[in-house]
Amino acid sequence: MILQALTSYFYRTEADSNSASVPVGFQRKDIPFIIVLDRQGRFKGLQDTREGEGKYKRARTFTVPREVKRSGTKAWMSANLLWDNEAYVLGFCQDDPEMGQKKRKNFISRIQEVSPDASIDEGINAVIKWLESSDTRPVFSHPLWAEIEKKGGNFSFQLEGDTMLVCQREAVVSAIAAKESGREGKQQTCLVSGVPDEPVRLHTAIKGVWGTQTSGANIVSFNLPAFNSYGKTQGYNAPIGKKAEFAYTTALDVVLSKDSRQRIQLGDANAGF
Repeated sequence: MILQALTSYFYRTEADSNSASVPVGFQRKDIPFIIVLDRQGRFKGLQDTREGEGKYKRARTFTVPREVKRSGTKAWMSANLLWDNEAYVLGFCQDDPEMGQKKRKNFISRIQEVSPDASIDEGINAVIKWLESSDTRPVFSHPLWAEIEKKGGNFSFQLEGDTMLVCQREAVVSAIAAKESGREGKQQTCLVSGVPDEPVRLHTAIKGVWGTQTSGANIVSFNLPAFNSYGKTQGYNAPIGKKAEFAYTTALDVVLSKDSRQRIQLGDANAGF
């Protein structure tokens, strides 16, 4: 009933032009640092989106491609699309430089996987050129780097003179939408909508849940073999279609966001309404 209510809420707010809904395949995410590039892929600056002072600094929230689920021994191989932390974007991994370079290569491969022809969009083309140049020195010599090196943070990209991130450009939005609609997996009856849909194996973690890991909380999760039945694993034990999964997780992200007026604190728990 809760997941159905959240899904219903998402579709109601999506119809409202003033709503905070996001495109399919996207989510809202705090991005503290933006690498600004020119059309030729040359570094032009590092923008700090945070506001406030000291430990109360808060990064601006952007609509970005949905975060990948990292789990298991090969979790490092999964890179987010056109945004991620310093290890993937810059290849910086203080404890293991070689791993940092592997992550950066996977970050580049992820972009090329979604947009094989970078020339179709000048933003994507600029990012690929900068990443392949491996010239990260301007970032490492920037006044902000000392703080980033100590605390870390997510990065994304923007073309000089633009107001949107590269990952928000129409070419990226269209590519993600096409990929989402083009998936043809085995259909099952969705427990939320009651209609056939491709079930989701791993659900998106929900941020902003009190007392959980910074990576987020799993609302639907089968993380041990004892929870599986009839030969099914993880999310296939309780089949929820990708449309409903996107709707309920997006709705929760909105009502539990840091600036949401629908979020309340009750003792050691938080709730959205």
